[in-house]
Amino acid sequence: MSVGLTILGLSSFFGIFASSFHTLQIARIAQSAGASSMAELGLFIASQYVPYKRRGSAISMTSAGYAMAFGLGPIIGGLI
Repeated sequence: MSVGLTILGLSSFFGIFASSFHTLQIARIAQSAGASSMAELGLFIASQYVPYKRRGSAISMTSAGYAMAFGLGPIIGGLI
């Protein structure tokens, strides 16, 4: 998970200073790779390390957070 977060952060920083479209496109591809690994590993961590009695609520809270981020992220980004 920390590798995915590092890839996402570094590629975001790299994308700020992109001077051409192709450089920005490479940075965006790296961002999506980092973000996708974090989403899947978050559910894995919730399903493996949370006790059985609280596992259902942990997975549902994680999934709700991802759904809210995927839904509101483009809207808020567009407004900014």
